[in-house]
Amino acid sequence: MDHALIKRLNWEIRWRVAGAGRPLWLGVALLAGAMAIQLLLTLPAGHETEAREGDARRMMAEADRNRLRQPAPVQDDRISAFYRNLPAGAALPVWLGTLSKSAEANGIPFHQGDYRYMLEKDHQFGRYLVDLSLQGGYPSLRAFLAETLNTMPFVGIEELTMSREGIDSESVEVQLRLALYFAGQKAGQP
Repeated sequence: MDHALIKRLNWEIRWRVAGAGRPLWLGVALLAGAMAIQLLLTLPAGHETEAREGDARRMMAEADRNRLRQPAPVQDDRISAFYRNLPAGAALPVWLGTLSKSAEANGIPFHQGDYRYMLEKDHQFGRYLVDLSLQGGYPSLRAFLAETLNTMPFVGIEELTMSREGIDSESVEVQLRLALYFAGQKAGQP
């Protein structure tokens, strides 16, 4: 660049800065202050974030090591425990009596019931399918189902159909299929 051009640019800059006066210097000071505050706030936060990420990585690695140290629960043990806790098939009459008493206690008479025994392929457990036709008030039916599931943990609801004659009817007709699971038996034997 030409020396004269540099002198001219230098003079031009000084003249413009001198003409701008205090507003320019105030703007420059505010800009510098904002940059300083930005640096003061983000640098420590960045270090803190890195430290937390490091802590998280260490905790995950420790959790992985602990998981590797603990023996994995054996699937067969859990299944065996499940089968051991099933009631014997010979207890079916007792449990059906409990089911009937629960329905009567909740004001729900049995209209019809069908029972079928099914032995599963592996003979580890069998199940009785109990189809019931019930009629009663909705709260009574809910109480009966809740009581059944709470007192007989080996019972599952396989099918449930509710119907009313009309919207204003308080009585509900229910078709219910329960599965009662029992320890495995010979085919056809309770």
